Amino acid sequence: MKTCKFIDCSREFIEKRSSHTFCSDIRREKYRLSGRTKKHYEKSRSLYPEKRIAGYMAYSNFKNAKICSIERCQEEGQRHHSDYSKPLDIVWLCREHHTEEHNKIRRLSSQGSLLKAH
Repeated sequence: MKTCKFIDCSREFIEKRSSHTFCSDIRREKYRLSGRTKKHYEKSRSLYPEKRIAGYMAYSNFKNAKICSIERCQEEGQRHHSDYSKPLDIVWLCREHHTEEHNKIRRLSSQGSLLKAH
């Protein structure tokens, strides 16, 4: 059991993923307030089918998480593709390093150094 970390909510909940820090009611409300809708995800899936296919193939072949590949980081890793045309060529990055990597790609993309950020 975990305790919800949201202000004024101290409900206990069973974590379905290690990344969950809020109970399902709070996660649902945060999602609703974020403005992301089912349409947003459907559009993204149709624009980048290779991303969805690569994610599915990596998930099917690498179900057990490994440690982050960044030196001296011992956190549980997430699958990261640097090239979606190679779906089984992945790097394990913890949540923090994974976010940093995507932010770096977005920065380079906005500077025109790369094609559309993935």
